[in-house]
Amino acid sequence: MDAALLYLLMSAGYHAFIVRIFSFSSAITLLYFLNRKITFHHIRTARSFSFSILRHYSVHGLGGLLNYSVFVLILVSAGYSGNSVRNSPFLPLFAVWAGGAAGITFNFFAARKWVWDR
Repeated sequence: MDAALLYLLMSAGYHAFIVRIFSFSSAITLLYFLNRKITFHHIRTARSFSFSILRHYSVHGLGGLLNYSVFVLILVSAGYSGNSVRNSPFLPLFAVWAGGAAGITFNFFAARKWVWDR
């Protein structure tokens, strides 16, 4: 979802560094509900939905900083201008993947400890 939304907004002419924030935020929201229904469905906590989602966004916000930093580092290191898919069509996808790999590793372990704990 993250990469699809990123490419959709980039094809509409928006800058990759800006739309990455929106695509990532959308992915965090989807991930919360998937985690709640699939990954951590067996864990019941006493905290409210609003507190649980606040903790989720806090943890994933930190993972998001790691994710976004890797994304930007790869694009800047490659000299990517940020608004043209034609020049290097797979570079943003690779940067999303690499940032995602770093971020998801952090997010899984941090969410298991601080969001979905009993």
